[in-house]
Amino acid sequence: MSSWLFSRGREAPYRSHLRGEAEACFTATRFWPARCLVTSLIAASANLTIRSRTFFAPLELGFATPESARKAKAQLAGYLVLDALIGNTDRHHENWGILLKMTRGGWEGIVAPTFDHASSLGRELLDQGQGKSRQRLLDLKKVGGYVEKARGAIFWDAEDPHGLSPLELVRRSSRQDVQLFATTLRRLDRLDRPSIESIVNRVPDDWMTPVARQFAVELMCYSLKELQEILL
Repeated sequence: MSSWLFSRGREAPYRSHLRGEAEACFTATRFWPARCLVTSLIAASANLTIRSRTFFAPLELGFATPESARKAKAQLAGYLVLDALIGNTDRHHENWGILLKMTRGGWEGIVAPTFDHASSLGRELLDQGQGKSRQRLLDLKKVGGYVEKARGAIFWDAEDPHGLSPLELVRRSSRQDVQLFATTLRRLDRLDRPSIESIVNRVPDDWMTPVARQFAVELMCYSLKELQEILL
């Protein structure tokens, strides 16, 4: 699991850290983005210099027992399966985190509910156009290729030039520890094309064009098929 936790780019976002400290003055609950939390753990435990390309320590550093750490990993694995299903390419290290709650025994943390899924279902594409568009990808039956070539925000290796696609991230990570992913992957058996179409068709017409609706269905059906093959 620690192989997921590479990040490339800006230095640690101390604004988020300071926001969490300020919130703690007014409430018994605070949120720490993963980038802030794990960077702090690394600095405290290993006295490492924080660089623009930082290896994020395994989640064991942030939890009291191996059991709680594994539960947190399984929850995050479920988030990655969701990302793969909907093509969410924005699961960077400010888009998952820990909820800390003050109790009589001190601060206790749990993995925060998943959030910020806007970069999904080909949201950057236009319906029509000469270049890469939803309609063109549908007509050429290249929706699967779009899914496979997507660039996510999590790097498999510190030297990789870009992040893996959400689907490929689940494939590789599940090879390391399939049991972390097994529960969520088995839940995908409840989905099929009719159920996906039913969900998408509940979106109001003025929120989603017919082409965007069709593209979303095809994207999720392709991803569903590929995810279901992991446990075969």
